[in-house]
Amino acid sequence: MVDQDPNSWKREAEKRYKEKLVGTRYKLREGDNAIRILPRKNADGSIGGVPYHEFLIHREVGPQQRTITCAKDITGKGSCWLCDVLIPKLKDSTKPGLRKRAAAMGAVEQFMVQVTALDSGGQFTAPLAWMMNAGGSRTLSTQILGLLMKTKRDYVSLSKGYNLNIERTGSGLSTRYGVIEPDAEPTAVTKSVVQRMKTLEELVDPYSVEKQKSAYFNREDADEDEDADVGETELDSKASDDDEAFDDEDSPVDDEEDSRPSAEDEQEADQSIEDAEAASDDDELSSVEDLFDEPEEGVKAVKSKPQKPQRAQDQHSGGKNSKPVAKPKPVGKRRYQ
Repeated sequence: MVDQDPNSWKREAEKRYKEKLVGTRYKLREGDNAIRILPRKNADGSIGGVPYHEFLIHREVGPQQRTITCAKDITGKGSCWLCDVLIPKLKDSTKPGLRKRAAAMGAVEQFMVQVTALDSGGQFTAPLAWMMNAGGSRTLSTQILGLLMKTKRDYVSLSKGYNLNIERTGSGLSTRYGVIEPDAEPTAVTKSVVQRMKTLEELVDPYSVEKQKSAYFNREDADEDEDADVGETELDSKASDDDEAFDDEDSPVDDEEDSRPSAEDEQEADQSIEDAEAASDDDELSSVEDLFDEPEEGVKAVKSKPQKPQRAQDQHSGGKNSKPVAKPKPVGKRRYQ
């Protein structure tokens, strides 16, 4: 049977292409954005509880400046190799370069909600993690938190929640966000959105001592993309067009690693610091890579001071004991009488 529409595969390819471009983490695009913050999904499949998640991350870890999850919770409780072992040793170093590196890798607060966005056709996309830096009163995360605290409306209800409209202008350090404006009327999200929801904990990359070491020492097993932010997961990016609205009677479908650093972890950090400090006799290290030299058993990498290049002796000025050479008189045109 001949396909009546020879371009149908192209439309499907275009749809898949757009899905890939969306990625796995939500980002506000420049201009107007319409999103819906979703309620919390629990491990047992139930819906309810705090609809946001706060956690800590470390940025600029290792030569590739990776972003890695911190094992401590938002209050600072817990054990983390970077926080408890490496960073304190870097702070105590005599090298300014190592102390600067310690400051750059300090734990940073993150605020995350799970959202579904409305595409240009007014359809809900599949849920994604939306991560923001936690900060002061003017940050976007604080605006979101203030909105969720209001009791007159349930903004995150699956059947009677409200879509939020946010305008973004500029990019980079010039990025600005307008006032968050909720829709006047509530709407229900689609069933497929609910079925694809994750627990907020699933959206955060799990802590691992080895992953932190791999990032810091730039080992091959550090498989995180340097451009990726923590918490990315593989998700479908768009819900089906003929999806039904979610009803309150519908129900959603659906060995922690010891985080304490060992004695070997501390020894490895000690050796790394010693190697980095021995790498240069100057106050500043010669290169960024010197900060991340991985220790070798029984071997310390010591770099010699670069020798200053000797200047060639000028044949007219001579050496210390040489006699000055008379400069030849310029030859001009000879006059004839």
